[in-house]
Amino acid sequence: MPEDTQLEAVVSATNGTIVTKTLSKISDSDVWRLVIDVAGNSEATVELGAHLRGHGRKLSETWLYQWIVA
Repeated sequence: MPEDTQLEAVVSATNGTIVTKTLSKISDSDVWRLVIDVAGNSEATVELGAHLRGHGRKLSETWLYQWIVA
């Protein structure tokens, strides 16, 4: 997709808070990068999920991850 495509990163966190999320296209490639900063509760297992939305629909697979705050 072109760099000017209107995409939205839909991100969720359980037992944590999304501090920032940045979605950008890597120059001279067809690759997009999503960077998520998360603050987790002490000793918690944070459940993270993300997908891309655009053109009025879901455009990507759903990424799921568990992060144990140490």
